[in-house]
Amino acid sequence: MPAYCRAYLLSELRSFPGFPAGGRPEDAVVYVWDDLSVVDSPVSATPTVLWSGAGTDWREFCEKELGFAVPADLVGDDRAAG
Repeated sequence: MPAYCRAYLLSELRSFPGFPAGGRPEDAVVYVWDDLSVVDSPVSATPTVLWSGAGTDWREFCEKELGFAVPADLVGDDRAAG
């Protein structure tokens, strides 16, 4: 189970080629988890997965364009994903 997430505006993620348009507004807040999946809620027992987070291009986009990274104090912790 993912342990860390960060909030983004959906419009930021939609700049990735192939990210699904969906029916949500551009200013909706969504959450990228440490496994790079995107969900609608960080606390729901059954969040809606908006994007699976698969692929090298997606990882590079998250790291370079969004600045996504697990905080250094969680790296090495068994909760942090590599």
